[in-house]
Amino acid sequence: MAKRQPLATSEEVAAYLKVSERTLDDWAYRGCGPEFSYAGQQRRYRWENVEKYLAERRRGGRAVAGAT
Repeated sequence: MAKRQPLATSEEVAAYLKVSERTLDDWAYRGCGPEFSYAGQQRRYRWENVEKYLAERRRGGRAVAGAT
């Protein structure tokens, strides 16, 4: 697997989360999606923020000792 760049485009994040770019746009507008920054007029996401977003929304399953 190729190493990911530290900053991701909306297209990359939408594909990773398996949502449309329109959904990601809506989340950004409502302030409820992964944290992002602007580079010019384009949103850029740090992969660590995308992973944090997922971890904060974890449901079900059971906790594993030492997992973050």
